[in-house]
Amino acid sequence: MAEFDYVVFPLRVFHDDILDTGEVFRLIQDWLTSRDYSLYEQEYHVDARTENNVKIFWRAEKKVDDYAQFVIEVRITGSNIHETTVKNKKFLRGAFNITFESYIESDYEQRWEQKPFLKVWRGLYDKLFIKDKLDRYNDELKNDTYNIYDEIKAFLSLKKFN
Repeated sequence: MAEFDYVVFPLRVFHDDILDTGEVFRLIQDWLTSRDYSLYEQEYHVDARTENNVKIFWRAEKKVDDYAQFVIEVRITGSNIHETTVKNKKFLRGAFNITFESYIESDYEQRWEQKPFLKVWRGLYDKLFIKDKLDRYNDELKNDTYNIYDEIKAFLSLKKFN
């Protein structure tokens, strides 16, 4: 089984106003893909009763070597959402919460799990042989996560609709 080493626990951006969701989605997708992350939509749920609550969950993966990959999870929730028009363009107004969380997934191909002998050695391998490399990976993933968080935070604070 793959092992997960959490690097950044949830960072939240809250926005209670008008939001151009298409532009925010595009910004997140472009930022991740330009840094060689593959993006997978894990969940897209709209409340069937009211249609004004939404949950979106994306998982971005970046393979850094045969043993480890970076994972950034992006969760977007919206509540009390309704459509509004500004200067003849349609936007959404509501309370939006965007959360970023990241971890390093090691042995994601489960090569070390196939044989009991290798499973025992895996802990030693992580702590003795590749500790420095995993520490560098940790720093790199932390930087990526905080950079996309800061990018979205800056975008939302600059974007005003009048």
